Order: sequence, then C-alpha cells, then structure tokens
Amino acid sequence: MIEALNGFLNSVKQTSPTIFSGLVVATGIVLFSTSDLIDEIGLMDFREQNKAYIGACFILSLSILASQASSKVFQIFKSIILKRKKRKNKAQVLERRKRGLAHLTPDEKAYLAPYIFDQKTTQYFLLEDGVKGSLEAKAIIYRASNVGDMVDGWAYNIQPWAKDHLENNPQLLDGYTREVGQHSRW
Repeated sequence: MIEALNGFLNSVKQTSPTIFSGLVVATGIVLFSTSDLIDEIGLMDFREQNKAYIGACFILSLSILASQASSKVFQIFKSIILKRKKRKNKAQVLERRKRGLAHLTPDEKAYLAPYIFDQKTTQYFLLEDGVKGSLEAKAIIYRASNVGDMVDGWAYNIQPWAKDHLENNPQLLDGYTREVGQHSRW
C-alpha cells in the first residue's frame, strides 16, 4: 500500500503542470458553467452523474498545481537570496583581503613591488619559498603554471584584484625590503 502511494506521488511529482492546468480548466468549465452551455455541449448528464468525481478532480488538480507553483516560487526566491548572499560574502572577502594588503611584511612587499612598479606579469619562485607561500595563502598571488623546476622556480602571477588595489594605492608597498626583492627572479 505504501509503495503504491509512493509510486503515485512520484508520478504526480513528475507530471507537467500543463496537464494539471488543463484538468483545472476542463473540470472548472464542467462544474461552474451555466446549465445552458453544458447542455449545449452535451455534458449535462455526465455532469449530473459524476459531479462528485469532477469536483474531486478539480480540487486535487488545483491543489497540485498550486503546490507546484508555490514550490517553484520558493525555489526562485531561494536562488535570489543565495545569489545575493554569495555576492555579499564575496564582496566581504575581497574587502578583507584588500585590508590585509595594508599589513604586509617588508619581505612580502618586496615580492609584490615588481608586479606594480616594474609591471611584471610573472615572477618565478621556488616551491619552498616561505614568503611566496605566505602571499599565496593570502590569495594575493597564484601559481600560473604547473610547469617549473627546482633551479628557476615556478611562475607566479598577482591576482587581478590585488594588482588593481596596489596600483591605486602604491603607498601600501612603502618600506619593502630591497635585498629580498633582489634575490627573487624578476
């Protein structure tokens, strides 16, 4: 019994709202039209003999249609809310990262200076480089290629948001350690 009900409910769930809309319109016409119209289309005897079944079909179809519509509206609102929340979170993360650029160490500033002052697109750092690791963990730079070697290092580029923010606020790089910057390959 439960399996049969479950199967019925699954088939109802998969049925197009168009079918239920058609049932609502058809049963509504048969139920609520004037006797003259129903008599004219030849359904007067059918309506009188099956009024309870037609009414039940109308109510059930209307209920299912309303349920499907409200579920769809709920999904749309949920999607809108999630997109807004995601956009807000993304903006908050970006602002937090931008604020983090004001608290860079002199060594980190030295690694970023060539990207801004020399307009370097790519710099090469060894994988075990701690300063590079710190900047990568802060999502300020990223490994641009998986190909590299232990002598020359791997290619790293600056994130576009960080480049834009540092170009607009170059004073954030004041006080960088020139010696550290001279040892990296730029």
